[in-house]
Amino acid sequence: MLDIPAGVSSLHVYVYGKNELIFKNTEPDIQFVYFDGDSTLTVTEDFLIGLNNLRLILMSGMAINGFPMFNSTSLTDVDISDLKLPSLITIDSSMLNLPQLTFLRPTSNIEWYKFAVMHLKTR
Repeated sequence: MLDIPAGVSSLHVYVYGKNELIFKNTEPDIQFVYFDGDSTLTVTEDFLIGLNNLRLILMSGMAINGFPMFNSTSLTDVDISDLKLPSLITIDSSMLNLPQLTFLRPTSNIEWYKFAVMHLKTR
């Protein structure tokens, strides 16, 4: 469990991409961010307090009625110790070359995304 420093009520990730949908887990050290295509993460100051790196778990999967269903994972460590604020971390399509789920074509209540799970690690 991540120790959130005093005075910090939450950690924020701002995502800019084709799908600007953000789903936050109830656990404060993990956030789910959906995106479709290339996206850039903007890392803000409160996001970096008490942290020294950011691990991106890149996944391919689907969301059923907004609930994520996970499939393949690929780990990418991003060193953020020297980032100037605000900072940008670019996620491009080459980081998302993952096998697709083998299900029937989605129905109207299933939306397909590529998404990242950001796991924050303490110092």
